[in-house]
Amino acid sequence: MKLIMQIMGNCLTVDTTAMGADLPPGSVVAANHTSLADPALLHAWLRYRHQRWPRTVNAYLLVTQQTASATDPVSADYVYRRFEPAGLTLRAVRADRTLDEARETEDPVHLVRVFGISLTTAMKYIHAAHPHRAGPVPH
Repeated sequence: MKLIMQIMGNCLTVDTTAMGADLPPGSVVAANHTSLADPALLHAWLRYRHQRWPRTVNAYLLVTQQTASATDPVSADYVYRRFEPAGLTLRAVRADRTLDEARETEDPVHLVRVFGISLTTAMKYIHAAHPHRAGPVPH
């Protein structure tokens, strides 16, 4: 079973069938790139989600009472209302995630594939994450 979460065009898939097999428990695949989430938190949410909506056909990780009986993702507004009390915007969360990935990979093509950004934008993230790299910053 695959559970999918999409925020601002970045698709995250939690492959629950692979847990304990190909991927470590709690692994999150972002556009075919594996990174580790907090396994305890993820498992707690998956248990709650299954307990609350045991018959849902919705494959998205985040579901609500309205989306549990459908196949649509939660709205951007729903996610925004969850981030707003912490002073976060979806744009800031995505930028932070992209920058973190740039720190890890140093590969602009990887950033283009994972986040669907332009090569110029990917290079800006690489330069921000690794200012010691030679070369001009793209405009």
